[in-house]
Amino acid sequence: MIKKEKTGLFALGYVENKSTYLEDLQKKLVGTTQIVTIDDINKQTTNVEYYNGGGYKQFPNGDLVDVNTAKYVRFATTYKTSEEEEIYGWFWRAASMFKGVEWGTEKQFKLMIKKNNSFNIGCMYFENFEDGLTFLDDIAINTIPETWKYKNKPSSINHPILKSYLENVLERLKKEDQEGGQDKIIYSDDNRFVMFNTNLLDKYFHDVIVYGEVEEDEGQLSIKNPSRAKNQSALRKIGFGKKIT
Repeated sequence: MIKKEKTGLFALGYVENKSTYLEDLQKKLVGTTQIVTIDDINKQTTNVEYYNGGGYKQFPNGDLVDVNTAKYVRFATTYKTSEEEEIYGWFWRAASMFKGVEWGTEKQFKLMIKKNNSFNIGCMYFENFEDGLTFLDDIAINTIPETWKYKNKPSSINHPILKSYLENVLERLKKEDQEGGQDKIIYSDDNRFVMFNTNLLDKYFHDVIVYGEVEEDEGQLSIKNPSRAKNQSALRKIGFGKKIT
């Protein structure tokens, strides 16, 4: 049996969201009359661009990024958002192959790369690795003592168990918030900041609260540069006055 050669979108890489990729793209076009079809998409995948991990088309030495050295492969579609922003599709390298596909604007593509190059704890992210490690140190030092490291599993993270714990807590709170739960994810009065209860206690048996800057994309919450709240006064100063009892 002769194996059929892949063409169009499926020739660029492995489509992980095979059952939803058309729907995913259509959601980007809410408020317009454009209708997504696979035939149209396949016609738009011939002119691709290659980017390195930093989101550039060439390396510092001037060498162009190609299919063998690229971290991302991207193509422009003819679709536009209701704000007339061009929509792109892209795949990312995972080991020896590209996987995808994700859709978004130029701004969303750059934001994705920025987050991928940041230190992440779930939807919380820091602009550099050191800030993330400092954050974990601060939480660990200021909570009731726990073992936050694996005994027989080396890690580049100083408190890997704490990192995993915070990721799970935040995902649960986000889900409960989406389901109508009250006071799970709390926004400041001007919606510039967000805070949540980690369900950890400090040595005085006070709740450990984390807050950070709000960054939302397509309704998905990201928390930029999070910190542990030192006290309620600090939270009031950044606009949580009406939300603290």
